[in-house]
Amino acid sequence: MIVAIQGILGSYSEEAANLLLKDEFSVLECDSFKSVFLALTEERADFAVIPVWNKVIGKITQNVTAINEFGFTKLNSLELPIHHVLVGTTDSTFEQLEIITSQPEAIEQCKRFFLQNPQLSIRAGKDTAMSVKQIVEQGDSRIAAIGSKRAAALYGGKILKENLSDNSENSTLFYLIRKGRQIC
Repeated sequence: MIVAIQGILGSYSEEAANLLLKDEFSVLECDSFKSVFLALTEERADFAVIPVWNKVIGKITQNVTAINEFGFTKLNSLELPIHHVLVGTTDSTFEQLEIITSQPEAIEQCKRFFLQNPQLSIRAGKDTAMSVKQIVEQGDSRIAAIGSKRAAALYGGKILKENLSDNSENSTLFYLIRKGRQIC
């Protein structure tokens, strides 16, 4: 069984997939939500896990619209608590940071952090986990990423700050979907 997600291992979508699916599965990592929907349409994936709503930013309109337009079937849903952390290289300290990178939606969920730290520049990335992986691989202690504790552990990053979300009760609603309309 193949499950398409936007992002890579360590992303919140992958975490949701692990909780939604009981059987073993392979992950098809996609660099955009459009790529996830195409993977389902072209039958390169059996299922997809897609975020549709977040407690801080609201409805993820592009995904809800695509699910309806493509005629995908929702099989299950999961509200996943989102606990953003700031991840740096192993030798990073918060004081030396200049640039923070992450997926735009994650950055949006952490506005207060950026207002409190105006010295930090923002660089948009494609995915929270990919941002963590890239900063660790680059090894530049001036750059950190917003992501999950799991991504930090998977890619060898150092957690510099926890609880970055504006809302401590932050969560995202994910749908498990498949190709085709529901048959009653």
